[in-house]
Amino acid sequence: MGGGTAWKPALTEDRAWAVAQCGGENVGFAAHWGEDYPYREAGEAPGPPTASERSERRVLLREYVAAFAKDQVRHGSCTGLRLPANP
Repeated sequence: MGGGTAWKPALTEDRAWAVAQCGGENVGFAAHWGEDYPYREAGEAPGPPTASERSERRVLLREYVAAFAKDQVRHGSCTGLRLPANP
């Protein structure tokens, strides 16, 4: 993929991306909400997520990708882990 923006950490409402160097190669660690991720808990009124819910989703995604990436870096020959910024 080269050295473009794909190799920079990123965080959106739906995706989180961390990067590192493993065995001399660029490696990306990603997490995202699937299309069927429920915006509401069972019994709540349907509708788009609120600003608070969108923020909570970003926080959770960052936590998930950070935990996974840190674990992979710890067990592999990886360096230079860069995580998405805190929301």
